[in-house]
Amino acid sequence: MVQPGLEERLTRLVDPQVDAVVPPADELWQRGRRWGRRSRLVNVGVALCTVALLAGIGVWGSQGLRHPGPVQPVDSGSGVGVPSRVHTNISSRMPYLAEPGALVAVTSWSHTTWWGRSEPAVAAVSARTGEYGFVRTPGMAGGEPALSPRGTHLAYWTAGTPSGSPNTTRNDGGTLTGVAVLDSVTGEVVRHEIETAHGLSDQELFWLDDQHLLVHPFHLLAGDDGPEEEQWASRGKDAFVLDASTGEVSPWRWAERLPVDGWLRSGDGVLVSERGDALVNHRTGRVLEVGLPADPADLVTSDGALSPDGDVARVVHGDKNTDTGLTTIWVARLARPGSAEKWREVPREGSYVHEALGWRDGRIVALTGGEEQALILVDPSDGEEETLVEYVEDDGRGDGSVGWSWATDLLQTADVVDSQEPVYPVNPLLVLGATAAVLTAAAIAVVGWRRRGHP
Repeated sequence: MVQPGLEERLTRLVDPQVDAVVPPADELWQRGRRWGRRSRLVNVGVALCTVALLAGIGVWGSQGLRHPGPVQPVDSGSGVGVPSRVHTNISSRMPYLAEPGALVAVTSWSHTTWWGRSEPAVAAVSARTGEYGFVRTPGMAGGEPALSPRGTHLAYWTAGTPSGSPNTTRNDGGTLTGVAVLDSVTGEVVRHEIETAHGLSDQELFWLDDQHLLVHPFHLLAGDDGPEEEQWASRGKDAFVLDASTGEVSPWRWAERLPVDGWLRSGDGVLVSERGDALVNHRTGRVLEVGLPADPADLVTSDGALSPDGDVARVVHGDKNTDTGLTTIWVARLARPGSAEKWREVPREGSYVHEALGWRDGRIVALTGGEEQALILVDPSDGEEETLVEYVEDDGRGDGSVGWSWATDLLQTADVVDSQEPVYPVNPLLVLGATAAVLTAAAIAVVGWRRRGHP
């Protein structure tokens, strides 16, 4: 008599009325082999799908780290160049420039770390390669950076501890107490601490030439524990000049002839007072008495640009309104005091002009405003315009639009070269989350199959 097998016994325990039929032994063997093959196929399929998905995530995550084309030094005789196009939408996750070298444009922008923490930083465009990226500015604490005329030095404000109660209301929780200069070619940083009771206001920093920085510190009148109305007030004190190479500081010796809040700069350390009555070479100390006509039509003018030939260009805002008034460009020549020189309006009907940045081959380098922002060249004789640098806004890309500050000497002398595009790295936390999701789904699929599958 054949004894009932395990399968038959279990079947009878569930339903005694059912007569279980026990498959032959060789059929059970074949069924087990088929189940093993299916199990291996499922495991291999899950592994292949997991590898494919992880590879796709890797490609997606690294896509923003690759430049659209090879980054090569610019093809110009001087080794530096001005890009023909500049992008205004950039990412806060751009990588740092490995070897920045001379910079052609910079902007203050927040850098987002791997874990999503934001910190003040400086984004830049390399004048050597055209590459976009951040530059390392240790101790930076907000405010607008100042790029030297040839792009080799970058000045910025630093934070520290004042001698009295700190003022943290003016700078997002930090207190400005000094200034630093980065040599973008060597990577060295020169820092200078300014003795202050409550901190400094982030006033604009000025470059006299590519080596000397003019600093006019404004000291805050009260700390966080002082009267609220005084926490936002500041008072300017003695200006000084910082040598970007040695860190040495000297007093501003031209306070009477060149007020720190108004002068025009040309190349080689030549400065002209905003009134146009004195020309100073701050390197040699030579002072010349010159003459410049009064502001054209008594209207509001911007800071002007002085050419090597002694021509001054200024942007004039109509109706004394810099926001909605019309703009024109006026030109005059420096001459002897009392000369009959007059301002002459440049005939043009182009776009809104925001600022005159310099001269290039006898034409005015101007920054246009509004929706069609660009750097243009304006012929002072007939107003004919030519685009020098096109501004490109990439809608839907990056973390916002920026305004670039330029190395003004490079705008006037460097070759215009093909431009690069900025990179837009994917949020690494999204990549990490997608990877974790794929691995979790694979584990669930394998465990679920093993629990539900049977011979």
